[in-house]
Amino acid sequence: MPIGTKNYYNHFKLQAGKEKVIFSDHINVHTIELEKFANSLEEVDNSLEKWSYFLKHGENLEDAHLPSQLATPEIKDAIKELKMFTKDEIERERYESRRKALMDHNSLLADHYETGLEKGFQKGEQSGFQKTVANALYMGLDIEAIATLTGLGLDTIKEMKKAHFKPS
Repeated sequence: MPIGTKNYYNHFKLQAGKEKVIFSDHINVHTIELEKFANSLEEVDNSLEKWSYFLKHGENLEDAHLPSQLATPEIKDAIKELKMFTKDEIERERYESRRKALMDHNSLLADHYETGLEKGFQKGEQSGFQKTVANALYMGLDIEAIATLTGLGLDTIKEMKKAHFKPS
């Protein structure tokens, strides 16, 4: 929606109506209307004009033959990124495919890490229960008391007792 000024760049501040009291110096709105930007390359002078020119004509610029007015490192990088996204469909699909494969690989690594942590915790928990049951049996606690203490079933404790206290 065009703003009612002739300028391509506008800076607005919040102010009270007739008194024109500024509400805050910290709240501003900046707009750039590229359809109103009419500077030629020779007229481009400051950073705002350089970026406005780039935004309006970037698809026609080549990073290898960039005019001196636009030859900043930031604009060179922006042109490279723009060219990457405007390459033909096959190149873009290759780029997206490589990017997706890398993200999938990173996700898979994170999943394996989480699974490894869970298995390690379960193994450690199981080992802890085995030690607790073995110590409780050694101390002479009966199976029901050990079941109450650990939350394990009676059959599980009986199996553990058989494994730890084999008849000689």
